[in-house]
Amino acid sequence: MVTKGQFWAIKQALTPVERALINYYELQWHLRHRVPTVEEVTEHLKKTRPSLRQTSVNYYLQRKPVTKALEDRGIPWKQHSQEELTDQQHAAALTVMNFADE
Repeated sequence: MVTKGQFWAIKQALTPVERALINYYELQWHLRHRVPTVEEVTEHLKKTRPSLRQTSVNYYLQRKPVTKALEDRGIPWKQHSQEELTDQQHAAALTVMNFADE
């Protein structure tokens, strides 16, 4: 019989996919000092798990054990809001909004 504490530990354990996701976030954070996008994470994880989708990555990022692991590592895992555009997004917006450029 499984005790309440054992059940909680099993429920809060990280799956192999979640460990790979955390490792990728950690690698990107330490090498490039930036948080990868969901698309980048999905493409990286698809190398070993071809059936993985962005919705799955979003689900993993909502699970408490994953968010806690990222927070414990000091990684700002939350995705950027619309107020916080990346440099590439700024460049694209400026290019599109430049009416003087034909």
